[in-house]
Amino acid sequence: DRGIKPSMATAMPWRRRLVMPSKKQFLPQLHGGAPVRRLAAAGAHRFFSLHATQLGHGARAAWEVQLPLCRRWFSKAPAEVAIRAPRSRLRFVLGSVAGILAVGCLDEGFRRCIQFWAVVFPLWCHYLWVDKVTHPKGGPDGDEAREAQFSKLHARYSPIVRAATLYMRGFYLKAAQLVSTRDDFLPEIYLEWTRKLQDEVPVSISSQEAKAAIATELCLGEAGIDDLLTDWDDEPIGTASIGQVYKARLKSTGEWVAIKVQVPGSERMFRADIMCLKMFTYLALPWAYENMVEIEKLFKSEFDYLEEFRNLEAIRANLLPTWGHRIYVPRPIPELSSRRVLGMELLRGEKFIDAVRRRLKPLAEREGKTVEEYEKEQMEALRSGKRKAENARWMSWKLSLWRWWQRLSGGAADLQPLDVGGIFELLMSIHGQQVLKDGCFNADPHPGNILLLEDGKTLGLIDFGQVMYVPPEFRVKLARLMLALA
Repeated sequence: DRGIKPSMATAMPWRRRLVMPSKKQFLPQLHGGAPVRRLAAAGAHRFFSLHATQLGHGARAAWEVQLPLCRRWFSKAPAEVAIRAPRSRLRFVLGSVAGILAVGCLDEGFRRCIQFWAVVFPLWCHYLWVDKVTHPKGGPDGDEAREAQFSKLHARYSPIVRAATLYMRGFYLKAAQLVSTRDDFLPEIYLEWTRKLQDEVPVSISSQEAKAAIATELCLGEAGIDDLLTDWDDEPIGTASIGQVYKARLKSTGEWVAIKVQVPGSERMFRADIMCLKMFTYLALPWAYENMVEIEKLFKSEFDYLEEFRNLEAIRANLLPTWGHRIYVPRPIPELSSRRVLGMELLRGEKFIDAVRRRLKPLAEREGKTVEEYEKEQMEALRSGKRKAENARWMSWKLSLWRWWQRLSGGAADLQPLDVGGIFELLMSIHGQQVLKDGCFNADPHPGNILLLEDGKTLGLIDFGQVMYVPPEFRVKLARLMLALA
């Protein structure tokens, strides 16, 4: 009775105690209507019931006005509601999806995932359609037609995948480097450009950005790197998937050093890329999902250059006492190292694969071919069996005899041939010691991580960001397995 004068309350006793109509009186025509309409009716009745006692005499008038309108809407317009409901739901769903995409695109990882699926999903569907529908394995068209169709797909999509990989970089670039080490994993047209990514990665940050990152990480203050380094070379001597390497000279000692700088934001980008690839492999390539899980574990420590600092020290301690006359591992420099910057001794030389190709060039020119054509021809001869693989030790003996004959005859070649067989045997012995004896080995031994130093004999081993430590129990089991298979 709040706000009602006594005279009005006496004259109109029904206002003193407002009695609300029941739900049956409110909606007599809702005989088991649609759940949406029943819910709306109950909500309206609840609203007026709760607010009638607070609004006093105005509630009755409001109720009397609203009652016929609610009856008319709920009883006479069910068809209109049924038509509008799907449309409103569709608008709601589309608006929600558009809102999620708009907000998600503000996040770099989500945006990269959308870009990945935009490229890969149509490609995967096309390959799957050819593999399962138009040219299935063992189908009536035969294997030759199937291979021809897949060759067309490779030629069509290889440039697209290459462009997307170079544009997005991140883990996709690293994945291309990893699969390029296996000749039986990708078609040849994909291998042609993935192999080049081992040592021809595009530059991602400028020299000034690298200097700023070093000054920030090492807390060098306003003076920047000038108090610590001199003779800085603006051209990077190496570019990797998560960082770039520059050379400079230490101001205190005059020693030439290599400085590895992590690209800002690369860790967050890699995490998002790996999660996206895990999703893709889980849906499209279930057999590769566990491999992606293991790769994710390997990359947990690669973004911490202090961990690589410790790996370098461990590898040096394990290998140099035994193999120091044939290999060298750079010494890390503490005052140039932090979580995102790693300074180490500069190794002067060239990549081992480049040294081999330089020596192949005269042989290729003699036959009127490029180095790439000559190399491809030799690989095809080995795969087809036209040329037999030779024993590494026998190749070393042949090379020694050739060098002895050159000295006796007084001839000298411009480029001394490399004992490739002996080098491969050396690398296998080193890797075997790391796995079976030391329990500490490089889990990313691709050709770009092996240098031939200036003396033409010593190998330089670099990039120990991915190092695995194997417990003794596992090493014993692995050794027993290898003996059983021998």
